[in-house]
Amino acid sequence: MNLVFVGAEVAPWSKTGGLGDGPGGLPPAMAANGNRVMMDSSCYNQYKDVWNTTVSVEIKVGDKIETVQFFHCYKRGVDRVFVDQPIFLEKVALEAPRALSLSSNKYFSGPYGDDVVFIANDWQTTILPYNIKSINKFKRIYESAKICLYKALSSSWESTHASEALRIFMV
Repeated sequence: MNLVFVGAEVAPWSKTGGLGDGPGGLPPAMAANGNRVMMDSSCYNQYKDVWNTTVSVEIKVGDKIETVQFFHCYKRGVDRVFVDQPIFLEKVALEAPRALSLSSNKYFSGPYGDDVVFIANDWQTTILPYNIKSINKFKRIYESAKICLYKALSSSWESTHASEALRIFMV
């Protein structure tokens, strides 16, 4: 299975509290179970073990086109992908599985493609279902993609709004 975790923080690269712990630990555990795993996060600094892939994509934000670059490292069985525009993470995360041809794992190589499970880790990435539905409608990609909202929502929000949101996003 191709799993793509998306989160604003990932330990040990970016961590201000406990939010980055999940994306730091769960993806390696999933990779150890035989899954191909990518973790997309924002690049807040020049991390010593991360290299520039020289791959960039253009995304539309309002009336402007923004160019975003990808940075990568392979640690503990996981393709760690960092984007240089933190504000666009929820849009760029959808580009990484298709744009990057990664061959750091001896069992998997090439792009992840469209058949992936996106796992949103925090409230900053809860817009992913909407973006996937929008891309599906207009570009006909990620038609078989799934999404999981992992630790993304507060329990009070979940108890009152989650079922309605999931119905609207059809996930």
